[in-house]
Amino acid sequence: MSATWWALDKWFGKRIVSDTRRYLAEMATAPLQASRNRTSELLRALEKRPGPRVVLGETDWGEPVPIPLPDLVQSHGLITGGSGSGKTMATLLIVDGILENHDLYPAGFAVADGAKSDLFLGTLWLIQRKLAELSKRDPAAASKFRRRIRIIDFAATEVVTEFNILSPWPDADLEAFAGHQVDLLLDLLPDGDALKLAAAPLRSLVQIFSGAEIGMSVIDLIQALNDEPFLASVLAGCGNRALVETVRRQLATVSRSTRAALQRRLEALVASKSVSRMLAGGTAPDYRRFQDEACFVAVNCAGPNIPGSLTRFLNTLDVSYFCRSIYGRRRPEVPFVKFADEAQDLFASPIMREHLSDAGRLARRYGTRFCFITQNLSAAVSDARMLSLLHTNAGWTWSGRGDPADCAFLRGMLPATGRRPRPKKSPFEETRFYSPAEEQSLLLEEVANLPDRTAYLWLKGRSPEAIKIRTRDLDIPQGRELEEVTVAMRRDPTIGQRLSGKEYDRRRAERERKHMPEERGEVDAALAQAYRRTRREGAARETGA
Repeated sequence: MSATWWALDKWFGKRIVSDTRRYLAEMATAPLQASRNRTSELLRALEKRPGPRVVLGETDWGEPVPIPLPDLVQSHGLITGGSGSGKTMATLLIVDGILENHDLYPAGFAVADGAKSDLFLGTLWLIQRKLAELSKRDPAAASKFRRRIRIIDFAATEVVTEFNILSPWPDADLEAFAGHQVDLLLDLLPDGDALKLAAAPLRSLVQIFSGAEIGMSVIDLIQALNDEPFLASVLAGCGNRALVETVRRQLATVSRSTRAALQRRLEALVASKSVSRMLAGGTAPDYRRFQDEACFVAVNCAGPNIPGSLTRFLNTLDVSYFCRSIYGRRRPEVPFVKFADEAQDLFASPIMREHLSDAGRLARRYGTRFCFITQNLSAAVSDARMLSLLHTNAGWTWSGRGDPADCAFLRGMLPATGRRPRPKKSPFEETRFYSPAEEQSLLLEEVANLPDRTAYLWLKGRSPEAIKIRTRDLDIPQGRELEEVTVAMRRDPTIGQRLSGKEYDRRRAERERKHMPEERGEVDAALAQAYRRTRREGAARETGA
């Protein structure tokens, strides 16, 4: 080495080595930093947007993730992940955001819990906390807030929300309503396909029992299938004689064993006493009104005394009623979102897949959105077209630990750097890197091992990449404590537009006295009157002929 080079190395060598290492390090981390910069730029833009926001969590580098509420409420959403991954907490954060901004952003929501009741109880606790806060600060605002609360708890024993599935929704055509209800029942009841022979008379019976002049429940319908005098008294009170004659002809073609089988299947609906009381009510929830008035609706379909099959039926029934109510909305400018838990059960029904497909495509016009919450959607929805439709219509997704197949739509949106090193066979081998596509495939597989409450949040139309976030913790009681702090609200009939057990029994007794003869003589008189009317009508037809 010449003296000149020796001097240059002496004076500048260390600096050159240091600068070279820094340059190489910057090159190695440049793709990662670019991805973070894009995410940070997006988050700053979201932060600057006017209106209420909800902080769902923070990024890997500790930056908060504030999402405007309209982006979550006025777009269909999809929350997926296994048990304990944080689905309930992510949902409750959005619910909390709506409640906290109820006066600035007049949106409503409905939460349907079809599993462990954690989501239902968490929603009640958030409502209870907000109501207590308003009561201290602004009693008038608290009263207004209270009027927006609706509670439908199939497990409640002290209070009742009437849910008569034979009560038509507003402005419904009775024939179409009966067809819809029977199709849904036969689709959801065990071995329903074996009862197709009884479908026609069942539709006619539902049409009669749901008419305003009869106004009975599915409990009465079950009794009528095995009680001829009772059925005769009901038919005698129906003014649509053509429909009555149709029912009689149809029942004559159905064997007694088929009627008994249908009765046994329907009796599955009354396996729980609390559920039976609700189904025997005189009315059903008016979801159209709930949406137009931006109500806060909490629905619980599970309980210790409700069998799992009945829980799934009730969850599907509730969402079915909600779907039918969307198209009758009078105020579509009021945003409303339905959080449907255990969505995999909903898509197991062919009829519900059709309803949800229509709602996913058309609900935007009516101001209503869905957020589907599920552990494993790809396994429940075997129809690839339906699955693609769900992913296409979703405006945002939260994907926690679970089956990578549920997140396959995210493959091209996962934040790859192109600098992930491949494994080396020896320490002397040159470092090579996965391509961005290969790295995204690896990230997709690693979804199965994400930590609790860690997920990929993708805001369609906002970012070309999903954001890996740690879902924010919500200060809320857990487990048994959550049940205890909400028990007062669950038992209070003045909250949630419900009836006390005593008031419910009084109303039911009044309905029974109105519709049913109390003495046998009245039954005979009703039958005789119906017989004479039928004879007169027959004679008139013969004379006319």
